[in-house]
Amino acid sequence: MRAGVDKDRTRVAAALMPLAQVQEAGAGNVLLHHFGWGHERSRGASEYEAFVDVIVNMQDQGKQHPRRRRLEVKGRWESLELLAELAVDRSGFARVESDADASAWDAVHNSLPTSEPGWSAQEIYDHRPSGTQLTLGTIKNRVATEARNRGWACTGDGKPHHPYRYSRPVKSGSCHHASPPGGGA
Repeated sequence: MRAGVDKDRTRVAAALMPLAQVQEAGAGNVLLHHFGWGHERSRGASEYEAFVDVIVNMQDQGKQHPRRRRLEVKGRWESLELLAELAVDRSGFARVESDADASAWDAVHNSLPTSEPGWSAQEIYDHRPSGTQLTLGTIKNRVATEARNRGWACTGDGKPHHPYRYSRPVKSGSCHHASPPGGGA
């Protein structure tokens, strides 16, 4: 868009309309925009943020950490919030987990049942310790990886009436399903 036009809500909405038609046809869109001088929200009309389902903000971490970026992800439909720091190295970006993220999974680990059948992703969400900010979507997306990394036992086949269930065995064991299942319900 030409300079100044991105502040006009009517023009921005009209410019975004063809993208809405593409979405209705089943395709996804990625809309790239930038912050204004205040670095608090995207520059220009609020129609940009109203149009999308997920907003990803990336900010540098200042002169103290010139090769680090902070990602903040917010979703419209589910209480989706992800905060991660990325460090740039020779191979590209590598995720650096925050202490809060790791400690949330530590809290889940410590609250899991120590015997089978264990908890499904939904039950992990329902029983998550107070103070953890893990959403159901985050749990479903990461539970298989956490299970493998932490040696949790895993039962179930991932089907609707027989979801994967995770427990923290007293003896060593681990979860070995082929691909991250999404946790099941």
